Amino acid sequence: MPGLYVHIPFCASACPYCDFAFVVGRDAHADRYRSAVITELDARAGDIEGPLDTVYFGGGTPSTVPPTQLSDIIRLAEEAVGFSDDVEITVEANPNDYEHFSALHDLGVTRLSLGIQSMHLSTLVALGRSHTPDDARRSVQTARDAGFTNLNVDAIFGGPKQTVEQWEADLQELIALEPDHVSIYGLTIEPRTPYERQRAAGTLALADEDEQAAMYDIALSLTSTAGLDQYEISNYAKPGMESRHNLACWRGDTYMGVGMSAHSYEGHARAWNVRNMNRYLERIETGESPEEGREVITDETRNLEQLMLGLRTRDGVDRAVFRVADTAYRLLSQNLIEAHGDRLRLTRSGKPLADLVSEQLARDL
Repeated sequence: MPGLYVHIPFCASACPYCDFAFVVGRDAHADRYRSAVITELDARAGDIEGPLDTVYFGGGTPSTVPPTQLSDIIRLAEEAVGFSDDVEITVEANPNDYEHFSALHDLGVTRLSLGIQSMHLSTLVALGRSHTPDDARRSVQTARDAGFTNLNVDAIFGGPKQTVEQWEADLQELIALEPDHVSIYGLTIEPRTPYERQRAAGTLALADEDEQAAMYDIALSLTSTAGLDQYEISNYAKPGMESRHNLACWRGDTYMGVGMSAHSYEGHARAWNVRNMNRYLERIETGESPEEGREVITDETRNLEQLMLGLRTRDGVDRAVFRVADTAYRLLSQNLIEAHGDRLRLTRSGKPLADLVSEQLARDL
């Protein structure tokens, strides 16, 4: 069954590492933007065959807008496309937006994803986050009190001046909050971000490759001990609590994206909307398509993407997709991949080198 992605671009502040399409503050755009998204969804509802299995509100920070703005979108999606009986509806949220959690649960949101990132104030300040560790603790408790039984928390390692020891203590505190799912990302410096400019100026001190590798290994150990199974390179979950929306994307299932910068995928083609807020609003309000580009996906490209995404997951990839097995045998002998029935998947040693392993295996497709 397909999924729906809804981009809500508003943020309370700009994080120096973020390169997503966002707008600081809501001001006069919020109501216009909600109306535009509803207009786009209504116009495109016939392009996707329901019922929807997942709905994902990403951003930006969807929790910065009043929950009633999301309810209109949820209602239209259910009426125009339909929901599966156990539809997964995820909303990304800031920890200091906890006053909205009860209302979100009442709207039918089933999964909350909290952008905690760190449990140490100095790291949060360096990452440009506006919440405190106390806000993080309060947000988890408030989410549980509101009735959420599917709770994800995000964490970032390798940030400015963060040591291996600090990261280990940080992750221990975060796991102690007993989330159902944890997404753990190594900090990457994206183009045209404040962090990129700081690095170019020599004013950004980050963990080196060896330290990042040690931090990743700590993540593997601590999550395993806590009963959180690594089902994708950056994602860990209790049994049955995996993100169905993300799994569908990694499998190459169909999904439709609405809102500025949103992407859609339908097997043979990928499309994306304009990234600029004003251009998005103008196109919708004048009856134009917000689509900025479209790519036809060849069989070769699809096979390559399925390899690179599939290898990141617990299930790995089908051995039968490789024309020759020379590279696979070499990687097996190097203990970077392992055979599991008719599947090939990364070993613990291979996981930090996932991109390199994928590039090498791609030669044998």
